[in-house]
Amino acid sequence: MPSASGLMSPQDVSLRDFLLKIMDERDLRFEARFEALSSTQKESMESAEKAILKAEAANEKRFSAINEFRGQLADQQGTFVRKTEVDIRFEALEKKLDVALTQLQLTKSRDTGMSTFGAALGIVVGILVSIGALVVSLFSLRH
Repeated sequence: MPSASGLMSPQDVSLRDFLLKIMDERDLRFEARFEALSSTQKESMESAEKAILKAEAANEKRFSAINEFRGQLADQQGTFVRKTEVDIRFEALEKKLDVALTQLQLTKSRDTGMSTFGAALGIVVGILVSIGALVVSLFSLRH
């Protein structure tokens, strides 16, 4: 029976009722804690999922930029001359240069030979003219 203050005295409540009431109160507390933990856990899971989505989007963006850069490098590499092609062209230029140098040397030696021949011919002609003049002068002295 309730006392004057409105509370039941310990003699009015059976032990079983008292324990059931404590268990009910604790069940309510545990349920409230569980719900609080569940909502906190749910919020943290949602936050983690948002962070994962943002990280994945950033990775996709970065990989897209990297793939674009790789494509540009591949395009640029396509415009470069291959080593074998350059080697072939240099060999052809070296052969042409060797031919040109040989022709230049032949022309120079021919010019040198011609000038030597011209000088020798000039000396021979000069000697012949001198001999002719000597013969003419001797012939005119005798007559």
